[in-house]
Amino acid sequence: MHWEYAKVLPLFVSIENAVLQSDGGMLCQLSCEEGSAQMELFSVLPGVFFLDYKMDTHSCSSMKPVDCPWVEISYCSSGRMECRMQDGCCLYMGEGEVFLSRVRNHSQRMDFPLGHYRGLSILVDEEELMDHLPVALQEAGVSLPKLFQRLFAEDDCCLIHRGEEVERVFSGLSSAPPLARQAYLQLKAQEFLLYLSFWEGIGGKKQRAFPPEQVEIAKRVQQRLTQDLREPITIEQLAQEFNISATALKSCFKGVYGMPIAAYRKDWRMRRAALLLEKEGMTVAQAAHMVGYENQSKFAAAFKESMGDSPLEYRRKSKEEIPRG
Repeated sequence: MHWEYAKVLPLFVSIENAVLQSDGGMLCQLSCEEGSAQMELFSVLPGVFFLDYKMDTHSCSSMKPVDCPWVEISYCSSGRMECRMQDGCCLYMGEGEVFLSRVRNHSQRMDFPLGHYRGLSILVDEEELMDHLPVALQEAGVSLPKLFQRLFAEDDCCLIHRGEEVERVFSGLSSAPPLARQAYLQLKAQEFLLYLSFWEGIGGKKQRAFPPEQVEIAKRVQQRLTQDLREPITIEQLAQEFNISATALKSCFKGVYGMPIAAYRKDWRMRRAALLLEKEGMTVAQAAHMVGYENQSKFAAAFKESMGDSPLEYRRKSKEEIPRG
C-alpha cells in the first residue's frame, strides 16, 4: 500500500478490503447489509484526498470519527444522502448540493433514503495541508484557518444549495481520463479551495436539521406507504397513526426523501409497475392493479409522465432489450 494512504484508509476499511488501481486510486468495498457500497480513494495533495462514492444500498459504514482537524466536503451528483451528526440530528444532501463538515462530528453510518447515491468528497487534513499549501493557493492569499472559521462559525457543518458555481467546479470529475485523473483531481481540489475562500455566498441560509425522532417517523411512514400500494392513504390518516401533526409530517418527510408524500408514493408506484412489466411479465392491467390503479388510462398517463414511455412501449422495449434513454 502506498504510504500516503496509510493514515486515512484504516478509517474506512480494513486493508484487505482495498485494492490499488492502475490510475493510482484505492478501490474500497464498504460494509453494508444489502446492495453494494464502493468507494475509490485518491491521494491528490499532502493532507488532501478525493473520495468517489458509488452506493446502491440504503445504509453502510462510514468514516470512523477522529479527534483531529479534518474537514470533509461532499458533493452529491445523484441520489440523496443522510448526513447524521453524533447528536443524532440529520441534514439531507440532494442532487447538486454540497455538504461541509468537521470529521470529528461524524456518525459512523451513512444512510441513503432513495437506496442509491453517487457523489464525490474532498477530505482535508487542515494541519498537514497548511504545512504544504500549494504555491498557487499561497499566492492567491488562501488562509485555511480563516476559511474553516468562516465555514463553521455557527456549527460544525454547513450545506450549500445547488447552483451553477458548484456544478462548474465538480463537473467532469468522474469522467477524467484514467492516466490523467490524479493530476486532474489535484487541480480540482485547489480550484474548489480557492472558490470557497473567495465566494461571498458561502455564509448563506442553512438547511434545517431534523431531530432523530422526526427522521424515524418519516422512515416508518415510508414503509407504510410502500407496504401495500393498492391501499388508499391520506396524509391525515398517517398523521393520526404516527401521532404527529400533518404540517410536521409533510415537512420532515420532504426533508428526508426530497419530495412530498404524494409525489414519492406516485414515483414508487411507477417504478414498481416498471419492474412488474419488465421482470414479472405482467400485463398492463395486472401491473396497474398491483400498484393501486383501477383506471388503465390514468395509469398509462402517470406511467408515461414518470418513465418516459407508455406501459406498452416500456414492456415491448424490455422484451427487445432496447436501451432506454
